[in-house]
Amino acid sequence: MVDLVKMLKHRKGDGCAYRPNAGTTCRISGPNCDNDEGYTYIEAEVLWTDELFVVYRVPGCWPVVNKWEHIRSKPIQQVDG
Repeated sequence: MVDLVKMLKHRKGDGCAYRPNAGTTCRISGPNCDNDEGYTYIEAEVLWTDELFVVYRVPGCWPVVNKWEHIRSKPIQQVDG
């Protein structure tokens, strides 16, 4: 029963400390963007943020508004070579 309560309390953004500033291009895993191997990410530009919300978009698409607790974000890793 404890595992069920723990699962219901889980938020996707829990444990994700990376919160990019407006103008940053990063990788974002939105709500319901998961598969059997884990989170799936898109490359998006952050347009606006505050303590609770983030607005981002993929070039050529409409902006998306989400709460930080519903998404995970991470920086784009640069490949040296």
